[in-house]
Amino acid sequence: MALSALAFLALVAHGALAATISPCGLQCGAEHSSWSPYRSAISKVNGQGLSSAVGGWTYTLPWVNARKGIGYMPPNGRLRRVVAKMMSGKPVKVVVLGGSISAGASASRKRAATNPNDVWSMVSIYLKNMSSNIDLNNQGLSATKSYVISQCVDKFLPSDPDLVFMEYIANDGSEMDSSYTNNSKARSYERFMRKVLSRPTAPAVVQVNMLVYGQDLTVPSYNGQSKLTYYSTPEDTYNNLAQYYGSAVVSFRDALYQMGEFNQGGTGGGWADFMTAGDGLHPIDLGHKYLADLVVYMLQQVMTDLTLHPITDTDLESATAPLPPPMYDGNVASPVSNCWQGNNLTDVTVSSQGWTMAASSTNNEYPTWGYTTTGSSPLTFEINTASPNGQPAAVNLYYTKAQSGMGTYQISCDNGCTCDPLTIDGKLTYSQTVVFMSTINPTVAPKCHINVQLASGSPSGSSLRVSGVSESFEPGVFQDTRIGEEKYLAWLSGTAWAP
Repeated sequence: MALSALAFLALVAHGALAATISPCGLQCGAEHSSWSPYRSAISKVNGQGLSSAVGGWTYTLPWVNARKGIGYMPPNGRLRRVVAKMMSGKPVKVVVLGGSISAGASASRKRAATNPNDVWSMVSIYLKNMSSNIDLNNQGLSATKSYVISQCVDKFLPSDPDLVFMEYIANDGSEMDSSYTNNSKARSYERFMRKVLSRPTAPAVVQVNMLVYGQDLTVPSYNGQSKLTYYSTPEDTYNNLAQYYGSAVVSFRDALYQMGEFNQGGTGGGWADFMTAGDGLHPIDLGHKYLADLVVYMLQQVMTDLTLHPITDTDLESATAPLPPPMYDGNVASPVSNCWQGNNLTDVTVSSQGWTMAASSTNNEYPTWGYTTTGSSPLTFEINTASPNGQPAAVNLYYTKAQSGMGTYQISCDNGCTCDPLTIDGKLTYSQTVVFMSTINPTVAPKCHINVQLASGSPSGSSLRVSGVSESFEPGVFQDTRIGEEKYLAWLSGTAWAP
């Protein structure tokens, strides 16, 4: 009598079918000798080990929602290789890149020494219980957008990760590009993915997609934000990139939207039961557990798949194959990125008379550092704008705007290079102090000077504030792009960040 799929997987998890599955799984293929240690180790854990891994986690999220939350499961060998290493007890380095949700925002015991309840602390504990050789490094940074981290990726991502979780939908979607087919943020995100995937260790990437502010509102509008629809998010555009590059997707929206919005498809209640009331963005304790459930469920699906279909030479070839050409034509990522933030700006500063390196006054616990002036003298950065292939570099300037007190930024280039003069009004219409980023395109020069000064005609007593400069050798221009409120961006200083 034929077994049901559920019964079949249950027998596999308890080792009952170990003798009936062929040595190379249900899809036999040539095996590369370098996989033999994994095959040997995995064969020992097919029964008890898989059962222990599955039994080592208690789910809170209803099964139907966990299944819906797997937005995409790639056939590519990178993720299979990493999970095989986990199952075999070999050292595995996991890195989390993301925003405040990854940092643990709104969890009551985020990153606590005992019994933490934020998503990545819970996942880390689960992985450590599976193998003491798994190391999870959480680089979640409040208010972070992917296109900023991409410019400074070497500050946050080591050269040798095995698995990288990327969580940026919530912040990237806060100011959406209206184009769904070829927008600047999607192009930047592709370059970011290519930088991560191109690490020497050929890491697996998992895209962790959260909600955009406004998708979970229980009222038509709140605090100036109108309620958004299911599709009002860059998630589907970013998913195209995940599918193109063979990266897994975990989707909080897919798993929980109908349950939260209509209290359907599960027993976990509405939005208010697992999302911060009035916040419209961050999960509370139950929401963090739901997200952890989704991540663990995805990993356990790969474990089960490895039990049924052990590693073959095909996996090795796909895991180490060169990246395909960019999905967006010509969208090549920069092999080099230079990033100077906060105190580190002194490394490229050649003139700062009249400017003071000062901490922001809005967050004394996690201050953001930058140069500030009320005078007219220029702040000058000296940068080599020649790329390895001789093409000019793009220089991104990070600066502050506010509702009052800020003047007009006048930006120019000299000392062997030229650029189109750029004037930026530092005034905002709303009551926040916000860091923005704009791209300058100077010509090639080994010691190009980028000058920033208070423009004539600025209101009396007004000031300027510059908190960072980055340099890249890739396509894409950001003009007056909002990064986030300065009080949350202490990580820009390179010495601290707001959890």
